[in-house]
Amino acid sequence: MGGRVMNKGILAVTAVLMVMACGAPGGRHDSAPVTVETITAQEIDVAQWAYSYTRLEGASQADVYGNGGTVESILVSPGDTVEAGELLAVLSTDMEYNSNTSAAAAVVVSANASLAQANDNLDRVSALFEAGGASEQQLLNAQLSSESAGSALQSAQASYTGTSSRGGNAMVKAPFSGVIGRIFIDEGNSSSGSQPILTIASPELLTADLLLPEDAVGKLKVGDWAMVSASSVAGESYPAVVASVSPFVDPFTGLLAVEISIADESGKLVPGMAIKAAVQLDVHDSVIAVPELSLISSTSGFLVAVEENGIATLREATVGFRENGMAEIVSGLQAGESVIVAGQQLISDGSRVAPADAAGRETI
Repeated sequence: MGGRVMNKGILAVTAVLMVMACGAPGGRHDSAPVTVETITAQEIDVAQWAYSYTRLEGASQADVYGNGGTVESILVSPGDTVEAGELLAVLSTDMEYNSNTSAAAAVVVSANASLAQANDNLDRVSALFEAGGASEQQLLNAQLSSESAGSALQSAQASYTGTSSRGGNAMVKAPFSGVIGRIFIDEGNSSSGSQPILTIASPELLTADLLLPEDAVGKLKVGDWAMVSASSVAGESYPAVVASVSPFVDPFTGLLAVEISIADESGKLVPGMAIKAAVQLDVHDSVIAVPELSLISSTSGFLVAVEENGIATLREATVGFRENGMAEIVSGLQAGESVIVAGQQLISDGSRVAPADAAGRETI
């Protein structure tokens, strides 16, 4: 009986010791390692960019006006390509202009005829006066009639010139070759003459006005590289260059005004289109960079998880420039080290890990 009790006691102590052994610090190494994905830290060039949302403008862009009057017809539509001098719109003042011009021209014709008749009469009276067939008073009257007809002709010619020049803007024509933008007035509405009828822009060269953070001061110059993209032309980016940089920061907004130029030979970008512009401020050559998604946020900044011999180590990292999903690591990582880029949120410092390649096959 006593021997059976002793055996049970030995078994109990053995079980306790086994449980304690499993719970000992070294016991966790018997657990399965966490599968993670790694890459080798390499050196690349990483640029600093400033971004601005704005709209495109034509480098040659103008508001087109006409004389005051009723808009009889608009001959173009937004997006139409027109040539310099092409008729764009007709106002009611054009009809009045044509009528007034015709009337003024008729007066000139009549004045010419009156002058010719007065000169013929002067020649006839002069001949009679020489022959003694006309008095001196008759000759004087003929001379006055000729002079009066000449003055009338000069007045008619001046009136015609003034009438024709006043109608020059009534028939609205394209000031240069380009693309029609917005049309501000519908047919049948009145134009005051101070309100533009439409806009026209040259599509060959586009510009955009940007407002950038003040840390761009001193980092930009004319000719620097830029890129633009538009949501309406998904998946495509277009090169641009800095055309001008304001010499000062706006004291109210704290922003720096910059103009860029875009040459789009594809014709997909048009004036007025909303774009996102990116301007390169600086570039760090041959620096260590990792995917931004591999960074682990911490109370003091960021951590990177480094794998060595199946053990993960968490290190504090100083992050520099970011570009295209990559983050420059200023300190905390060396080129050639194995960086955990997937699964890092599941581990702690000292965890056992099983690196896997992109296909998910374990490499250890």
